[in-house]
Amino acid sequence: MIKVIGFDLDDTLWAVKPVIIGAEAALKAHLKDRLPHFAYAQQDLLIARKQLLAEDSSLSFRLTALRQAVLTKAMLNSGIKTTQAENLASEAMDVFLEARNRVTFFPGALKALTELAQDYILGALTNGNADIKRLRLDHLFMFSFSAEQVGAAKPDPILFESALAHTNIKAHEMIYVGDDPLLDIDAAARLGIRTIWKSNPKKQSDLISAPDERIQQLSELPDAVKKIALMQT
Repeated sequence: MIKVIGFDLDDTLWAVKPVIIGAEAALKAHLKDRLPHFAYAQQDLLIARKQLLAEDSSLSFRLTALRQAVLTKAMLNSGIKTTQAENLASEAMDVFLEARNRVTFFPGALKALTELAQDYILGALTNGNADIKRLRLDHLFMFSFSAEQVGAAKPDPILFESALAHTNIKAHEMIYVGDDPLLDIDAAARLGIRTIWKSNPKKQSDLISAPDERIQQLSELPDAVKKIALMQT
């Protein structure tokens, strides 16, 4: 019996590229207002990012910590004192995260989630730093785990294992919904979790494990869940 439905977030429930572009613009405007003489140069940020990742590879999946550290380092490199740089970077990250969680859901997403939440425990498992509280999804999602929280990013199994342990269920009692064939579908299927692929034509050739169901639109999701549930009755 299916008891839990887990979701990837970015590019599964909304398109992430315009969200990040908007968040970057909000961050840049904020820094220009607060630090008009600070050069928010992309090249400088890339250099700082490379240096930080060389020092601590775990920052590769600790996206919030990485971005804040990059901002801090870039400010330090521009001559801003340590305490001020740390405070300003923290303030700037609040601006970025607020904008990063202003998303436009795919058509049918909220309706499907609302319908499914009546019968199943819903949760988020993401490599990104979207926040279900900021997204105002916490009335529908009963749990949320990120790569930053658990210490590893998909396709590492720890995100899925965290969900199974949290809900105290077996793998076959869970469905995972995602757009990425490798990070979502294959990673979940290897643990015995049922999968629904929110099909992404750009990633069609990456499919290794055949999903239990495929959908084009999120309005199709409740029916796809029903089909999988019926297989187990």
